[in-house]
Formats: sequence, C-alpha cells, structure tokens
Amino acid sequence: MASVVKEFEPLKIRLDELKKATNSFGSKVIGRGGFGHVYEGEVSHSKGRGLVAIKRLSREYGQGDPGFWKEIMMLSRYTHKNLISLLGFCDEDGERILVYEHASNGSLDRHLSSTTLMWTQRLRICLDAARGLAYLHDPKGFQQRVLHRDIKSGNILLDDKWNAKLSDMGLSKIGPANQQHTNVFTTVAGTHGYLDPQYLETCSLTKESDIYSFGVVLVLFEVLCGRLCTEKANGLLKCFVHMWKESYKCKKLDRIIFKDLMPPMDPTSLETFSDIAFQCLHYSCEQRPTTSRIVKKLEIALRFRSKREGTKRKEDKARKAGGKLVHFDGSNVFTADDLLRASVEMTSKSTYGFNYKATLENGDEVSVQTWSEYITKDGEYEVELNLLGKIRHPNVFAIRAYYLASEQEEYNHLVFYYMPEKSQLSVFLHHWATRMQIAKGVARGLHNLHTHHKLIHGNLTSHYVLLDENNNHKISDFGMSRLMHAHVNSHHIAADKTLGYQAPEVSKLKEVDMKTDVHRLLGPSLS
Repeated sequence: MASVVKEFEPLKIRLDELKKATNSFGSKVIGRGGFGHVYEGEVSHSKGRGLVAIKRLSREYGQGDPGFWKEIMMLSRYTHKNLISLLGFCDEDGERILVYEHASNGSLDRHLSSTTLMWTQRLRICLDAARGLAYLHDPKGFQQRVLHRDIKSGNILLDDKWNAKLSDMGLSKIGPANQQHTNVFTTVAGTHGYLDPQYLETCSLTKESDIYSFGVVLVLFEVLCGRLCTEKANGLLKCFVHMWKESYKCKKLDRIIFKDLMPPMDPTSLETFSDIAFQCLHYSCEQRPTTSRIVKKLEIALRFRSKREGTKRKEDKARKAGGKLVHFDGSNVFTADDLLRASVEMTSKSTYGFNYKATLENGDEVSVQTWSEYITKDGEYEVELNLLGKIRHPNVFAIRAYYLASEQEEYNHLVFYYMPEKSQLSVFLHHWATRMQIAKGVARGLHNLHTHHKLIHGNLTSHYVLLDENNNHKISDFGMSRLMHAHVNSHHIAADKTLGYQAPEVSKLKEVDMKTDVHRLLGPSLS
C-alpha cells in the first residue's frame, strides 16, 4: 500500500484546504448516499484551481481503504472524455476524500422526468455513456479491462454542456483484456434493479453484466420511460424491468414512453434505440451486444432523430467522416462530411440496412441505400461498386456516389439522385398501353444489365422501377445484386422473398440467375 500511496502523491490535497472550501463539511452539499456526502467547493488541484466535487467517504457504511484506493488507481490510469476525472484525494486524520471534476448538471437520474430533456439530448447522453463503457471494456494500450459493476443512471454525471461521464469506480473489477469473455468470481455487489440475473445466480461477473445494467439505463428503460427502474411502495421495492420488457415484446412501447417525448420522436430512431436496449437485457450473456455495437446503433438512432427538436449542435456539424467517398457524377459534388451530416428521413428498411432520403446542408436531396459493414469482403465490395457506378443506360437508375464506412462506422452508403415515392411503377399500373411501354423500358434496362455488365438484379419488383422527369422508366435498387463472372450462369444470394415475385427455382435452390429476373419482369409486376 505504501508504494501505491507514493505513486499518487502528486494528487494529494491538504485536509485544511478541503475544509475551507466546504465550511468544514457543514454546507455546500450537492449529493448524499450510502457512501457519504458530496460537496462542491473551489480548491487547487493537479490541473489548476477551480470548482470541484468533493466526495467524503463514510466509514460507517463500509467505505474504507479498498474501494478508496481502487478508485484512485482506476481513474488515474484509465482516462477518457466520457469518464469522470479524478483531480485529487485526501487521506489525512482518518479521512478518505476524493476530489473530482465538477459535473454541474448532476447525475442523470435527476433529469429522467425532466420535460426539457428532449429525445435528441437523451440519445447523446446514452451515446456518451456507451463510449465511456466501451473504453473500460476494451482500453487501448492496457492489458486489463475494467468491469464497472455498478452501471446506473445515478453514476452517469452530466457536465455544463450535458456531456455524460461514467463515475464511481469503487466497486469495479479488472480482468484480462485479451480474452473475449472475462469472468471474475466475486461477491455480488451493485444496485438492485440494475443487476444482471446471471451474475446474481452464479456470482460470475462479466463485461456482459455491465451491458445488462446499461440496458436498464438505456430503456429499461429509464431514459425512454423517464423514471427509475425501481420504486418503493408500502415498504417494498418494486422493479419495473419485467413489465417494460413485456411492453417491448408486445410492441406496446407507447404505453411506457415518457409522455413528453412522444410527439417529436422519430420512429426509426425509437426502433433502433429500443432494439439495441432490449438486446442488452437478454438473459443469456452470449446474446447481449458488445459495447462497440451499442455505440454504433446509438449513433444511428441519433442520426434518425426528429428534425422537430431544432437545429444540430456544433459538435454534430464538426463530425468528420472516416470512410471513403467515390463520385461517379462530376456535377453537384458533395463531401463525405456533407453526407454524414445531412438530415435524414427513412423511406424503407431492408435486410441489410435502411433506404432513406437525405437533405444536404445546401438543400440538395439525394436517395441513399445502406448496407451493414459485416456483409462486405476485403476488396471485393469496392470492385463491385466501381463496376456498378459505370453503368449508364436510359432505363437503369445510375449510382451517383458511394461511401465505404470506416471501422468505427456501421453502414456503407449508395447515393442516387432523389426520386419521390410517387415515381414508383406501382403508382402507374393502369392502362394496357402504359404497361407495354413500361415493360419495354424495363426489358431494355434488364437486357443491358445482363449482357453488358453480367449483372443479376435479384430483387426486381414494381417498387424498384422508377419514373424520371422525362417519363423514362428506370430500374433501381442494386442492394441484392452480385456481379458475376462471364462464365458463371447463376449466383447464390439472399434473394428477396416478396410474395408472388420469386421464381419457383429460387424457393427450392436459394439461387438466382438471369431467368429469375425475367420471371419477375413478366410476373405480377405488370399484371
């Protein structure tokens, strides 16, 4: 212990200075708990002088040396913008005092029912906390990961700009970071309502135990429901987690969502958010998502937030794209940052991602299709996209650009000129003469894809035949396409299962070829 004390000697703050800042711990209390009291005051510390949070640990409730020194070691060695910073400590005269950066907006639990904390801000807070937890679970440059062990809304602090920071590492445990699954057998500790059921049963703490607790905060839904997960009634502690999970399973989230969030919430944002939160609460640890996946899903939920909540923050506008953008059209060129900062409105959802309308900051509108990064293969996907981008035909909807995501991003993007839904073929299926004209145009486009580009569409329905401003019918949506070599006659792909369009051989063999495209052309799309 002596070596530990010596290592952190520069962080020591004299007791008399802390007493002076808090009127001898007689006022300026900003928090109370089983650990003791938290005060605010102005002191000199390792990073200068300023307003700080001063946590005076209580020996009466067992807050002794182990948790005290553990928190000092953790917060000194593991630093991240979404972890609360330790600025100093005091261990004089039997006192155990920790000094942190001041989070002027307090803890998240105090704001759950706030009518001014709108959906977008709640998403940002969750995303910040997820990034902090992701760092603890997979710290760069460290041999050991940290299992927080007490994730709850009361331990998520908010600074003056509403940036969220994880706090209270006194119960944390460490384990090897080079193992996919880290198990630490320990006495169960944490907060009722947030505890992982498997941890309760086995005393085996894993990083997935933190994931479960985080799911309770995310949705379970405290952020979504605007209330804590537990409530005392008639001397008993009532937990709402089971009820909230059932509401999700029955697709009745509207019954539990905080009423002041309902009007402006974007449905795609809500769905993305609630889906990942529910996954966190899966009973099986193996079925829970990683922190990196949680971060990616929350980024998507934030992107699809409602535009009715006002303009974007400067932080959003400063976002930098880490991927690669390639243009095939020299006119109206936009940057990758322009694309990722665009306001979006989802038009449909596919197996692989989303289709949405994006409005760039200059007012231009584009149509975008996305694919998850996991379906791509090194080099192959980019070669395919470059070939697709070269397709130019009056009856084929040309690709305008594509964006390949970086490792930190969830989706790749295909960009087209925007075509409103009223341009879809299904809107114009009326007169026989019109149908014949449409069929000829689509046939010419399909012939071009088959003979000149060796490309199978694999997903041809009336929904993906669009009418441009010159009344040309264009085949769109190459999301299911796979370029094939000239000697290959068929291709195994995850063919679309739209009722009535699928060729019989596809149902049996799970493969498509040029003939299945023809079946779709001559099938119900024109009947």
